Amino acid sequence: MNECSFRVTSHSSRQLEIGAVYPVPPHGETVHYDLDVYVFTPFHLGLTAEHYGAKAFFNDLSSYIRYTSASIPLAKILDPDCDLSPLARIRRMLRDATTAHDLEDGRLLYELRVLVNTYHAQTRENRRVIGGLIRDASPIEAVAQRLELFLGQAGAVLQQFRELRPRFLDSHVPQILQQGAAWADESMSLKTEKECYRLHEYCGRRAELMSLQQSLVEKAESEQQYRIAHNCETVIVPTAPQSGESLLYRESMLKKWAQTAMYMEAIPSHLGARVAHVLAGIAAAIAMAFAVAATFLAGHLFASYSLPWALLIVVAYIFKDRIKEMLRNFLSTHLPRLVSDEIRNILDSRIGRKVGTIRSSVRFCLAQDLPDAVTRLRDMAGNPFSAIMPPENILHFHSALRMDCRRLREGHNRLDAITNILRLSLTRWMAAMDDPTSTVAYAHDGVVAVMEANRVYHANLIVKMTARHDPSVAIVSKYRLVLNRNGLVRIEVCE
Repeated sequence: MNECSFRVTSHSSRQLEIGAVYPVPPHGETVHYDLDVYVFTPFHLGLTAEHYGAKAFFNDLSSYIRYTSASIPLAKILDPDCDLSPLARIRRMLRDATTAHDLEDGRLLYELRVLVNTYHAQTRENRRVIGGLIRDASPIEAVAQRLELFLGQAGAVLQQFRELRPRFLDSHVPQILQQGAAWADESMSLKTEKECYRLHEYCGRRAELMSLQQSLVEKAESEQQYRIAHNCETVIVPTAPQSGESLLYRESMLKKWAQTAMYMEAIPSHLGARVAHVLAGIAAAIAMAFAVAATFLAGHLFASYSLPWALLIVVAYIFKDRIKEMLRNFLSTHLPRLVSDEIRNILDSRIGRKVGTIRSSVRFCLAQDLPDAVTRLRDMAGNPFSAIMPPENILHFHSALRMDCRRLREGHNRLDAITNILRLSLTRWMAAMDDPTSTVAYAHDGVVAVMEANRVYHANLIVKMTARHDPSVAIVSKYRLVLNRNGLVRIEVCE
């Protein structure tokens, strides 16, 4: 079972990515999760409500909802009796089908892509575990044992799937399934080779582990030779520079093909606009009632069309406009669950039904408006001159996710979490920044010298995740974004 978590990474030099994992409890009916992101930026970058605003922020923000890869260990993928194993399901469907009519094309193609996604997730997780052992200076025996287990299990998954490949070539198997099996095989082979290269690099960081590198090289080369024998495009040819370009393009295409089985549809909802219109109508009605009452009062107190009568009506209409605006702002502020900057309905394409809603809003706030926990974590009192220096611009992004777990489980008995990927373009942030480098002078041994120094800016992020249905869930982390005019330099985790 996955747990609530999030990660903050760079998707590119100009894109920040936040990936939030929301568990789907096996017995729960409805769950509610809240994600709050507080962004603190330097004053002179101009990321304010007037110069940036909620509309520009949402234009810079891309959001994707997908199922989280099933947490099925490689050993379970290999188990023929594991009902959740996509490999076992593929084997069973091919075994039971005797004609093309017996094959469920869509279901089998779905299982092929689930196998690729699950295998990718497990090889990545194994690499991280082995990397952790190396980083923590674990004994060479422990690292070697874990590495041998990983390579053995990964190789067994590939071998068992490749033993099924001839069955896909039977005349009763549609062409699209034959192509799907080929793509799945190529994608898993390429992933295996890439993880071997990463582990090879990890082992090179410790002299006593260099003896383990040979097995990784052999595995990587064997997968490369396998793809060459099967005329795959994902092969590097040293004498052909364009082969690298072809590999990256093909790898991206294979990844997108597999992940289409995981993505959900997020359809914009018109509820927010409708509620906004209703609130505006209520505010206008109350303001108009005041104006009508003032008109009746003017007619009762003064002669019609007299100067006092006209002045009272003009003043009443001035107040009417102000009342309408104040009431509209008041209702919008105090009904946050009905009014959001963006509301999207989440649709599960497998069952063709709505399974949840995600509401997002942005506000620009002052330091005194922040919760105490956020203020303490930001440590804004650490600078004794903060009161006389320009204040930071503070942006608060709030995302509220509601999921109908019962509906989700109708079409996914392997599903235990969904992931919301948020990607924020930082291009607008760079507009007011100075050149990324500057020349600075210094004295050394009686000689004045100069050096090129990087000019960077710091933006701080505080990310918080909570669950309304489970008060024990409360995760908060702080990050520092180091930026320059060329983009995101690095992300630092602040303990």
